[in-house]
Amino acid sequence: MICCPSCFLSFRKREGRMKYKDLREFIAALEQQGELQRVTAEVDPYLEVTEICDRTLRAGGPALLFENVKGHDMPLLGNLFGTPKRVAMGMGQESVAALGEVGELLAFLKEPEPPKGFRDALDKLPVFKQVMRMGPKTVRKAPVQELVYEGDEVDLDRLPIQHCWPGDAAPLITWPLVVTRGPHKSRQNLGIYRQQKLSRNRLIMRWLSHRGGALDYQEWCETHPGEPFPVAVALAPIRRPFSVP
Repeated sequence: MICCPSCFLSFRKREGRMKYKDLREFIAALEQQGELQRVTAEVDPYLEVTEICDRTLRAGGPALLFENVKGHDMPLLGNLFGTPKRVAMGMGQESVAALGEVGELLAFLKEPEPPKGFRDALDKLPVFKQVMRMGPKTVRKAPVQELVYEGDEVDLDRLPIQHCWPGDAAPLITWPLVVTRGPHKSRQNLGIYRQQKLSRNRLIMRWLSHRGGALDYQEWCETHPGEPFPVAVALAPIRRPFSVP
């Protein structure tokens, strides 16, 4: 794998904090660029939202912010990264062409090569510095802790979970960030695993047996039989972060 020096030089110029502090800032930027449409009419999370999003996506249309979801007081955001332009914006790039540099950087991080000399080491230094700051940071408090529901208070009916297709067995959370760690591993695993809603406070984690989260779970069951497996699921509603312990 070859990663050109221009990728690192460009990265050095952009090095710093993320362009968007949170989802609200990104939504505001999309709206300013004409890349987001607010939908005020009532929509049904049962099939209708998916059909509207699918039709809009095929037409190369904007992200959709449904502000009046039937049976819910929480808005729903769809087609967030539905075009290359919005992907580029989400990654802090000024143009779609710049995504090529991002691809080079990600490829390098997947299979890094040691510097071939002093000049090469200088070119790659900003990347290595950035990688050192990529680890998770522990904070004393966060917005996700502003509202906490436990035990019988947990009510998944609060969320506008979509029933996407007629053949689906139940509503599915389709884009959750699932964080796990095996009992003998120092690393955390972050995966996207669909979750099927069973009731107001029960979900099925639909992960394949060879995926990182499932392997962590299998290892936990072998080490701690009968004990609950610790897992965090991060979603991204507009009003506030939400997590399921």
